[in-house]
Amino acid sequence: MEKHLTFAVVLNIVYRSVILLGGLIVMVLGFSFEWLMGLVARIDPYEMHDVPEIVFEIVPVILFIVGSVIALFSVVTIIAAIAAGRRKEWGRILLLVMSFFNLIHVPLGTLVGAYTIWVLFNDEVIRMFNPAKTAEVVKQ
Repeated sequence: MEKHLTFAVVLNIVYRSVILLGGLIVMVLGFSFEWLMGLVARIDPYEMHDVPEIVFEIVPVILFIVGSVIALFSVVTIIAAIAAGRRKEWGRILLLVMSFFNLIHVPLGTLVGAYTIWVLFNDEVIRMFNPAKTAEVVKQ
């Protein structure tokens, strides 16, 4: 089970690093939305004629918020995976919680989340995180 735990930790770090990059790109798009629309307007000025002004105010905010949430969840998952790799109980629990959020991201997130949940709920892995409690139960 040790190999499964290591693989789940690495898999979560790699997967969430890619998602973090996507979140950062969405944030940059939010910052540069007005500039990008200016480029489009220069290429074809009639194309931007029907776009309401409120779009230029709301879309950058929405993009920034969405990108920030994606980046935040990714950073938290990466931290949890590193802590779980170091056998911290709080890291295991936090990685379990974040893995349930991964289930929504069909198809890769679902696979990563389901595999991680399977690994972290395994009795042998739970004993790896709580060797002192396991020894107490055996003595009783």
